[in-house]
Amino acid sequence: MFDIRMMNRRHKVTAAWRIGPSNVPTHILALITDGMVDYQFEDETLRLYKNDMLYLPIGIARAAVPVPPDYHKMMSVHFVAAPSAPADLPVLCERELRIVRLGNAEYAKQRMSTLAELWENRPLYYELQTQAIILELLCLFGRELTHSRYSPRKHAVVQELQRFIHTRYDQRLTLERLAAHVDRTPNYICTLFKDMTGQSPIEYINQIRVNAAHELLLNTEQTVTDIAEQVGFSDPYYFNRVYKKMYGLPPKRSVVE
Repeated sequence: MFDIRMMNRRHKVTAAWRIGPSNVPTHILALITDGMVDYQFEDETLRLYKNDMLYLPIGIARAAVPVPPDYHKMMSVHFVAAPSAPADLPVLCERELRIVRLGNAEYAKQRMSTLAELWENRPLYYELQTQAIILELLCLFGRELTHSRYSPRKHAVVQELQRFIHTRYDQRLTLERLAAHVDRTPNYICTLFKDMTGQSPIEYINQIRVNAAHELLLNTEQTVTDIAEQVGFSDPYYFNRVYKKMYGLPPKRSVVE
């Protein structure tokens, strides 16, 4: 269905970084995780910011330059879609440049990181897993394209909840506390949040916590138990279960690998 030709993970550019102008030989799905970058298409220049996701169809001509002083970081997957790829995915069918601002960029970042790990390490059944993740990312991208039907006020509610979670994920967060923060009911924020991000507020909180734990596991000497507590999990067994569900392996394996 999808043939991955290249993966870029945690790509940090410098002032000398440039792309093109050239025609892309594959489809590209790229997520800006920090900073800004200018992409040029014919006579048009588009600036991408943190949490923007870009889809480039195969064959499109593009160039790109970094934007100082905070040069961007980017994750991307370059792939070819076989004729057997789902025909009802608008992104693949229309073959047009598309840019969306992700409502749940943390989830997309985690999925692209997992995709890169699978493609680089190639464990048993990695082909099926990578196919599923690319399809999931394309569906996520397509869903974001339809979000213009939501009012700016609803977008603002979800964005404020995400900001609140990002700054307090290491604390005890309940639906009641989140709802009170935006002056809405727990049922209202659950329905709106899941409709716009694809995750419930609790799932999103766990996603942020596990991503933070993953970084600590890779870059510090702390124990799994200490890290679990630091990112907001009071129960280390629950942390292990959630981590394995998201990354496909237990926390201790992440440290070893």
